[in-house]
Amino acid sequence: MNKVDLQYIKENYKWRFVWTDIFNRYFILITPIFFIFLSLMISYFSIKNNTDNSYLLVTVPIFLFGTALFYFTVNRIESERKFKTIPIQPNCNLDLKNYFNQLGWTINLSNEKLITGSTKISLFSWGETITIIINEDFLLINSRPMGRQPFTLNRDKVNYQKLYNLLTNPQK
Repeated sequence: MNKVDLQYIKENYKWRFVWTDIFNRYFILITPIFFIFLSLMISYFSIKNNTDNSYLLVTVPIFLFGTALFYFTVNRIESERKFKTIPIQPNCNLDLKNYFNQLGWTINLSNEKLITGSTKISLFSWGETITIIINEDFLLINSRPMGRQPFTLNRDKVNYQKLYNLLTNPQK
């Protein structure tokens, strides 16, 4: 992560869009777009060839399914871009490295303003990249899937909640 990325995240609370995201994160949108396109093509050729309206009854559910899948996928991708905040006391001594170890996460990069790490690969996840940006009175936290994982089963929310619970109740 460079200074431009860091500044953008601090101002907008989300990752900035880069062109490699199209292939790495948005490519999965090809599936719902296919369903929408398929339903529109069936409707078009049904109307063009003056066939009965039975084809139109099939296209409506396909179109609705594709639209719902598109909406769900875009919302998941956008939620994975966003950073969540955890308030902290100014000048408190956070031992984030120890918290990472308690959660079983691997630390990839650590300095006074940033810590990044990753979770382990499991049956339901290909692993997540955890990014924490340290500000004076709050932490910015993000959990993104590694690679092109089509379904994350809300692992980002689970990882955030684990860290939030550990930060707010460090005795556990």
